[in-house]
Amino acid sequence: MKKIIKHLASVMIVAAFLFIAFGSDESESSSSSSSSSYSSTYSCGYCGGSFTGRGYTTAMRVVNRVDDESSPLNSYCSSSCARDCISVECFTW
Repeated sequence: MKKIIKHLASVMIVAAFLFIAFGSDESESSSSSSSSSYSSTYSCGYCGGSFTGRGYTTAMRVVNRVDDESSPLNSYCSSSCARDCISVECFTW
């Protein structure tokens, strides 16, 4: 009887672990799918082209992709535009 109780307890622990581990992936995928629809069009600060969604930034002279589409740092359409802006035009002070 004790073996059966221990076996059931271990099965329940494994099931709870799997539920926690794989159950959290569903909420992440649903939140990432809702953020994939872009609502605004932005103008590139270097080439003048338009882009939607997350762009690039040159904060502290390092090119990074912005995390939030509505960020004021969402300035460049591509990483090459951001790099060119750092080396040529934007930081001539």
